[in-house]
Amino acid sequence: MYISYMRFKNICSIKLIILFSLLAACDPIRDEDRLCQPKQLGAGKEASLEYASGFYSKEFAERIEPDHCGRKFEFLSEIEEEWYSGQWNAACEPSLCKFSQLASNAAFSPRFSYIPSFDPSIFLRIQSDGNKHKLIIKEMSGAGGYDPGDIARSKEVFLNDNEMADVEKLLEAMELDRAEEKIENQRLAEQRIKYPNLPCGASFYDIQWIFETAQADHYDMYKYENLSRGPSYRLGRMLIEKSGWWSDEAN
Repeated sequence: MYISYMRFKNICSIKLIILFSLLAACDPIRDEDRLCQPKQLGAGKEASLEYASGFYSKEFAERIEPDHCGRKFEFLSEIEEEWYSGQWNAACEPSLCKFSQLASNAAFSPRFSYIPSFDPSIFLRIQSDGNKHKLIIKEMSGAGGYDPGDIARSKEVFLNDNEMADVEKLLEAMELDRAEEKIENQRLAEQRIKYPNLPCGASFYDIQWIFETAQADHYDMYKYENLSRGPSYRLGRMLIEKSGWWSDEAN
């Protein structure tokens, strides 16, 4: 009876080990992400804030631009500065602003941050090395509008030359769209001087779409709320679909 019990116990232990191994393989995390997460390193709040510093320069964040209603604000509010930095910090994402300043020949490196209010944030960054283009994908465990949590899973996939060409074309189209948008916003700003009480509808920030580019001493950011069309939307969808994890995100 004792031998049968021990044999049963050993079989159960082996099955549990196999089960846990399979579960761990379902949602893998890249080794570099597992090692750098502040909570796993035992880092405190001060270390986390230091890691998050430098995501953008003061001059970049505080530049004044008219919004879609012609009202002039800083490009990034204090809330946005802290919010975005906290998200990237939790995801162990590097500062693309600092990356662009490392060398004059810094490789082209765009990042797309998909930050919904009530669901986990998703970060997709392209890292180029010569003719190879790697898409680094991370999904968090928390909620974009609250505590981002930790990295729930991450992986890498490669983009071929045609896919990279599509990325660059969509980024160029985004720049043209933004130039037209700035002209329209400036027109509204001039109109608001004459008519300061012009109505303006408030938007609910359900999902933040943030695109950054870094290359050869130049950093830039495009930020949108609740996208549903245009080159920014198409680029975000393309990168999310390339990950192979989500089929219904970014709708």
